[in-house]
Amino acid sequence: MKDYDVSKIRNIALAGHNGSGKTSLAEALLFKAGATDRLGKTADGTTVCDYDPEEIKRVISISTSLAAFEYNDYKINLLDTPGLFDFAAEMTEGIRAADTVLITVSAKSGVKVGARKAYDEAVKQGKSKMFVVTKIDDKDANFFNVLTDLKTVFGPTVCPVVVPVISGGQIVSYVNLI
Repeated sequence: MKDYDVSKIRNIALAGHNGSGKTSLAEALLFKAGATDRLGKTADGTTVCDYDPEEIKRVISISTSLAAFEYNDYKINLLDTPGLFDFAAEMTEGIRAADTVLITVSAKSGVKVGARKAYDEAVKQGKSKMFVVTKIDDKDANFFNVLTDLKTVFGPTVCPVVVPVISGGQIVSYVNLI
């Protein structure tokens, strides 16, 4: 195993409402970074983070999972936390261990109580936070309504970094606003 200087390690908690895409996002990040050679799916029970037989059976995260990849000489540790309130302590512990909290919000359903709880916990613990709008490729998704919802709920400091260009109900490209 490679040794990393502590300044080159980042711990990121994935938190949000149940079903908002935390595990799928972790899977996509691991795949894109080359840490895995396949893109697992929660519905198939083939994800890296939901490996417990009970998680696979229920198609939910029950405990916080750790998965890591390397990016630009940094070791990135992803802490995939559960979204169900029954396992809220796992989310709190995952946020405590993280430097940053990445809060997932589904473009299909918008801001839900789980996203608010994750945000409040991140604020309480003094963690940096960002939102990721997931499931924007779904036919029932509406990225711009969710962006408005995020600004309404969390304030005017919510600012998009990357936005989709949608034509005919399909994503045709992305614009990096930075």
